Amino acid sequence: MSLMSENVPKPISAERTIELQALRELDRVELTRRAEEGKAAREGREEIAALTAELNEGGTPEKSADEWREELRAAIEGDKKKRKIQVITLAMELRASSEQFPFTGIVAEEYDKMRATEEECPGYTTPVVELVKRFEHEGMKVVLGKNPMSGNVHILPAQSTNIEMDSISPKQLRLSDRMHEKLKELILLCRG
Repeated sequence: MSLMSENVPKPISAERTIELQALRELDRVELTRRAEEGKAAREGREEIAALTAELNEGGTPEKSADEWREELRAAIEGDKKKRKIQVITLAMELRASSEQFPFTGIVAEEYDKMRATEEECPGYTTPVVELVKRFEHEGMKVVLGKNPMSGNVHILPAQSTNIEMDSISPKQLRLSDRMHEKLKELILLCRG
């Protein structure tokens, strides 16, 4: 009977199932990102070579201003999608690590904006002074919004689960030399 009980798989908790799904999604996103970066780099080099050759021959690129604008718009959209994938990937990695990070402070301009919003809409979020105290005491963690693939990333006090009341954006954090490199990269990507 003990042999049978050893071979029976143990049920996986709902939290662990979600974590495993997030890790699988992280792997898929990372593989997609790597493939897209390689393809974009090849296409970019080929396009630059073709334009350079055309210009070196004394000609002008055979595209209208509208075609150039559309191409530029598409390139910008592609960059935004790549940045979003990078943000999601980094946030998932940081979240999966369950690491608590030391609070580095809020950028002065962002702090002022938060205080102004607080005065206009009192009670809408946790007061920024209280949030700062909690961040300093608890540290901070990275969390994703309800739909992780939307790219909504939040910074919460380490003991909080309340995104609506207690979160700040990664771009609002002050950078520090001693900051975790992936967190620093996330902040810079969010600032765009």
